[in-house]
Amino acid sequence: MNKIQRRIQILRFIGEQGAVTVEQISRRFGNKESAVRTLFGKLNLEQVRVGAIRYGLWRVGNQDILDEVNSYYPDRLPLLVRAFVLPELLHSLRVTDIRILLEKSKEIKVTNWVSESALRSMPAQIREIPYAKIPDAIFEVEFGKGIRRFYLEYERTFKNLAKYKRIFDYYDCRNDIGAKQIIYVTEDCKVKNRLSQLPKMDPKYVLYSWDELKDKYQKRR
Repeated sequence: MNKIQRRIQILRFIGEQGAVTVEQISRRFGNKESAVRTLFGKLNLEQVRVGAIRYGLWRVGNQDILDEVNSYYPDRLPLLVRAFVLPELLHSLRVTDIRILLEKSKEIKVTNWVSESALRSMPAQIREIPYAKIPDAIFEVEFGKGIRRFYLEYERTFKNLAKYKRIFDYYDCRNDIGAKQIIYVTEDCKVKNRLSQLPKMDPKYVLYSWDELKDKYQKRR
């Protein structure tokens, strides 16, 4: 385990993702759900009751807590308390699921993950991505003796064509992004099939449905 204590690691993860479920933290860090619930109470996290989500959502609502977390990561931009945006809930939770899947996979080694919220908090000169073009995450994977960067775009529903054209035009102008470095994950095969029919989905893009991504990267027993 990293020398940074588990409590701080968990708080960092929650601060980066915005809001999480008990089940997600249990899956990511290997703790029983009962232990996670007890820990959340001790950490003074905010609980948000949302529909049928078991035990609700949990978030860091106190900047003092994040300031302590930030002190353990002096080489990273500081985390700030995020507003809870209910309409983005399902999108945000699935992006967190994708992160957990890839970070826990034995098929690849994720060395760094920068969430959308972290990207939005960065100064423009550091981010180097227009605010309106920020992806759902940027992550890095170990390849041999090197590191390769990927850009995650998650699509829960199929959006209007103009939106995709703006995204594709932006990535087309990025000469530093090579083949298969833009990962599109769709909630289901229906959305995936519609996306696959759009132009410019190749060669920079890789397209998966959520179920396909799980089949590829799920931890093998």
